[in-house]
Amino acid sequence: MDIHSLPFSDSYFDGLFALDAIHHCEDPSLAMREIFRVCKDEGKVVIIEPFISLLSYPFYKLFHSEDVSWKLDPESLKGVVDARPNAGNQAILQALLKSKYFQEEIKSGRIKVLSYQKFAPFSLYITGGINNPLPTSESIVKSLINFEQRIPPKIMEWIASRQVIILQKSGSTRNL
Repeated sequence: MDIHSLPFSDSYFDGLFALDAIHHCEDPSLAMREIFRVCKDEGKVVIIEPFISLLSYPFYKLFHSEDVSWKLDPESLKGVVDARPNAGNQAILQALLKSKYFQEEIKSGRIKVLSYQKFAPFSLYITGGINNPLPTSESIVKSLINFEQRIPPKIMEWIASRQVIILQKSGSTRNL
């Protein structure tokens, strides 16, 4: 189904979950508006996406099939990704979170950020990620994730490869 035009009535879902979807959208701002349109008031939206850091950028650039940009203009995201089935830009969510639309929704209280975390600076690479699993032992992965959980957020800003944001719809979002 097309995330830009969801076939559900307003306030249909109690919450929504998007895993690696936003960075594939031709119009990420419209996609976010649609997500919040179909979410009930006080409903939660969980989004998990790539995170571009000093460490992750070269890995995504060299070893991932989708595009990655070091910096995108938050107000010009429409059309960054085309309609090809596997097109994407790993930096879309980071730019979208800085956009005027998103910042105004937060400032007005229509959207609340309940949690925002950056994670997986190393474990993504040793496991091969979601699409290219590597035969890495479970004990090594668990140990590395345990280590990663101890990394301070200030350092994670520079090395993370993934991000999760949990948002709550607090009222009617703007219909831009």
